[in-house]
Amino acid sequence: MNKLFFAAGLAAAFLTTGPALADDWHSVEVFSGFDYSSGKYGETSNTDILYFPLTVKYETGLWTLRATSAYIHIRGPANVVGGGTGQTFVANINPVGDVSREGPGDVLLGLTYSIDKFWDRGLSIDLTGKVKLPTASAAKGLGTGKTDFTGQIDVTQTWGRITPFATIAYRVIGRPAAYRLHNAWNGSVGLQYRISRKVGAGLSFDYRQSASDLSADPQELFGYVTIAVGPKWSLDLYGIAGLSDGSPGAAGGMQITFRSH
Repeated sequence: MNKLFFAAGLAAAFLTTGPALADDWHSVEVFSGFDYSSGKYGETSNTDILYFPLTVKYETGLWTLRATSAYIHIRGPANVVGGGTGQTFVANINPVGDVSREGPGDVLLGLTYSIDKFWDRGLSIDLTGKVKLPTASAAKGLGTGKTDFTGQIDVTQTWGRITPFATIAYRVIGRPAAYRLHNAWNGSVGLQYRISRKVGAGLSFDYRQSASDLSADPQELFGYVTIAVGPKWSLDLYGIAGLSDGSPGAAGGMQITFRSH
């Protein structure tokens, strides 16, 4: 899930010496793992989603590029659409009972600029633009079949072992003919704690406006642990507790990260 990519990036900076200031700094990271979620989304039966993402991140100076592709398996009511990209919603189509569908997910691309003038105060501000390319099958209900655009601001402040963080984003959603969707805000606030030089943990509250008037706004508690298992490898474990009908009842997963530096 996209939230985990932010947590993994925050943890990476938290477990090392902090962001590099050199203009010629460059680094490559590769993320892979799985996410499982299960919830009713306001329907009478559960929707179970398995999401297997692969992300490549390239950082150079103050700029960061990300690209994510994924494979998705969904079992549940046919009117529950999407999965893995933070946009699972109930569509205005008649359910035909529980169905299984799977295939490639949407491709997510992101470009981030880090404002460096506050780094010596422990403050980090990232400005991100993202685009979702509609590579997931709309016919199978794996995606909307339309392109989305998102603008996002991430803010973190480190005080010793403690790092509070906050995110706010606005998503411009493509308008598929089959669904009635609208643009949406989302945000989160949380806190990370460095348990040791190699272990960090965090907890956040996440809120998203639903893209569909048929779905409740997702509200979730997100908790994670990051473990540095070597100079270039880390393991992220996380769990999610849904707080509204628009969220899965529970979700969890893991991610392995390789860093070139």
